[in-house]
Amino acid sequence: MKKRLTFCSLFLIFSSFAVLKYNDFSTLITKTLQDYSTNKWPEKVYIQTDKSNYFTADTIWFSAYLVNGITHLKSTKSKVLYAELINDTDSVIKKRQLYINTISTHGDFSIDKNLQEGKYRLRAYTNYMQNESPDFFFEKQISIWNKDNDKGSPNTLDQITKSKEDFTLNKPILNFYPEGGDLVENITSKIAVKLKNEAYKTTPITVKIEDHMGTLITEFKTLNYGLGLFYLKPLPYKTYYASIELNGKLYKYQIPKALPIGYGLGVNQKDNQLLVNIESTEPQGLKNAYLIIHQRGDILYSKLETTNKKAHLINLSTQNLRDGVAHITVFNSDANPVAERLVYIQNPKNDILLNIEADKTSLLKKEKITLKLNIENDDGYSIPSTFSVSVKHLNTADKNDYSETIKSWLLLNSDLKGEILDAGYFFGNKTDSKKSYLLDLTMMTHGWRRFTWQNLLYDQNTTNSFTVEKGISISGTTNLLKATDKTTASFTSLTFLSDQLSGSYTQRTNGSGKFNYGPFIFYDSIPTLIQARLTNINENSDNDRAIKILLDSVKMSPKLSKRANTTTIKVETNEAATISKITKYISDVKYQYNSNSQKLEEVLIIGNKNIEKEERQKEMIERSKFDDPSYRLDIETDETLSKQTALNLLTRFPGVVFTGKNFFIRGVNVRPRILLDDVDVELEDIARLPATQISFVDYYRGTNAAIFSNSAGGVFTIYTRREKRRSIDRKPGIINFNTKGFYTAKEFYSPKYTSEAKRTEKADIRTTLYWNPKVEITKQYKTQNLSFFTSDIKGDYIIEIEGMTITGIPLYNSVRFTVE
Repeated sequence: MKKRLTFCSLFLIFSSFAVLKYNDFSTLITKTLQDYSTNKWPEKVYIQTDKSNYFTADTIWFSAYLVNGITHLKSTKSKVLYAELINDTDSVIKKRQLYINTISTHGDFSIDKNLQEGKYRLRAYTNYMQNESPDFFFEKQISIWNKDNDKGSPNTLDQITKSKEDFTLNKPILNFYPEGGDLVENITSKIAVKLKNEAYKTTPITVKIEDHMGTLITEFKTLNYGLGLFYLKPLPYKTYYASIELNGKLYKYQIPKALPIGYGLGVNQKDNQLLVNIESTEPQGLKNAYLIIHQRGDILYSKLETTNKKAHLINLSTQNLRDGVAHITVFNSDANPVAERLVYIQNPKNDILLNIEADKTSLLKKEKITLKLNIENDDGYSIPSTFSVSVKHLNTADKNDYSETIKSWLLLNSDLKGEILDAGYFFGNKTDSKKSYLLDLTMMTHGWRRFTWQNLLYDQNTTNSFTVEKGISISGTTNLLKATDKTTASFTSLTFLSDQLSGSYTQRTNGSGKFNYGPFIFYDSIPTLIQARLTNINENSDNDRAIKILLDSVKMSPKLSKRANTTTIKVETNEAATISKITKYISDVKYQYNSNSQKLEEVLIIGNKNIEKEERQKEMIERSKFDDPSYRLDIETDETLSKQTALNLLTRFPGVVFTGKNFFIRGVNVRPRILLDDVDVELEDIARLPATQISFVDYYRGTNAAIFSNSAGGVFTIYTRREKRRSIDRKPGIINFNTKGFYTAKEFYSPKYTSEAKRTEKADIRTTLYWNPKVEITKQYKTQNLSFFTSDIKGDYIIEIEGMTITGIPLYNSVRFTVE
């Protein structure tokens, strides 16, 4: 039971701090919030998936949006986003590192065919977001099923399905939430209640309010989600109780005791006005009380009262405000918060129409459907936007029409630590007065959690432990080789051995031997080489190379949020039956096609070795930056060379002399230049490189070598086998490894059928018909036309679109069609 504001006691130690540093407390509040909204604003992430229910061997397709947590515009901080797939034992089983340069990016997770079925979570965050609680990371629950399971419904999910009777065995919890935080004697207050019992989520329950003498004060019925409201003016020396009768049992609850003196806060919304009433029974009234209203840190209203009036009414227009949670706080003359309230702002001016027009609403199997999409405001003007489109079988979508969307996440749940289930319910029909009423009760039963005043004001000089990432960084430490626990300053160089990202970078470490290269932007993995020297990066003496290079360990995934650990994983009672039904239908479709198919006659394909040789020559020419070498040795096609080393291979070229210490070209007496994947290396670095890691070697001499600089001794270019790169046994002062780049998302395949293909193609059992992670409406292209084909799976399908306008307004809409 919430008796007082949870952070009031913390502010007792803050009061003296505020007075000492700022004579004007209101100035401190204003400056701090302005700094928060301008510089220290948080980031928010949202992920849309193609569906909510998957089968083993499926692919999870997703699109991720990263925004400024206050304006909801594209974030200008992070460009690196992490997405993780987490199982029910809190283990990260898959992870993606994605580059995001615009407002969105996309990726995918392949589901292993042997993965255990059950509930999984998809989590997304940036490195910078780790400065806050993991409760503010984005998390979404998905189900993974085994379509080959013949038990009717998955046991792992059935075990956590509870019947309604299970919820009625124990006494229900009834919590009270006085508006503003505390009841005060002789001040009439609204009190929200929340009946925490799943069985009564939609069942109205009568609640009676009585005093200690048994006199009935009022009675009311709870609404959806067990929410309710009553008014009470507490009188001195009286105690009040609430009672409910369930299944023949009477349950009684004491209402929180009222304070003898204090502050009252009342909030109402009417039309486009926010009415805020402040009352005080303190001897000095409201004198020196400070009221501030802000929305995600953006100040909407502030006032320092200078008179000793007992009450004050503020009328704030909401016509130019953004949608979302607003925070109202009253501070007393000692700079302590004494009343606080959340309120949700809904401004009709922010309504954006996301229009979805389908050319058909009823289709046959493998038939084409075309969508026409446009986005406009109330005035009919097109709004530039970015969004994702998913089309899936309704049985694989979330069966709850009130599930999380990009609107409910960005505007509501992402700003609250306590999760609001079925948040999508409040973002349907905005003209429904019941929804608005329930949303206000929801605000009264939740406290502000994006930050607390204590953390914002008292800890404002705290340095962030997690930095903003703009790309991939490679960092580490250099130690003395003979004293590996002793760091040393050195000169380092980093070289990428890839066509994707070429070039060398040099850097001197700090006094602790730390180096940090980046940020870099590249995809997949590329071979990387780092060298270190004590006095000069070009020095190759043994003493100068007596350095051990230690790379920083890969960053671990952050801890899981408390929200995820405490939220009950619940399966709708009909979910397993629904999935079982579509599984059987898929099996029937496959069986029908297999029965109708005919076995093709065996076809013998004879390969032409000349064609293979031509392909191999083409491959080497394309990889080599300079064609027409004097000699070329193709190691991949000559098995007799497999047990050789790079040094042995070089001695096979004409004119090469190796005496044990000296390596030169006969008649020139100059060491040849050696390049490994187009990067300069020393002979000592590659001498022991096995031939099994080498694809081919080119040797340029004389006029052929003139295309290179420093080529008097000739030039060897060694190209490694891309699929078999391994660590090279090197001298000290050099290491090589593969650097993992950003994940390259796969492309969703959507077949196109002709009349002939419909008859001859195999069974099409797709439940996701279409997935497009990034569609854009621009000033030039105000309408987008998308088309795709249905599959062989009959039933109802849903088209879901989620995204963001260029002005920071989240978008969501859906329509349905049928395949017969």
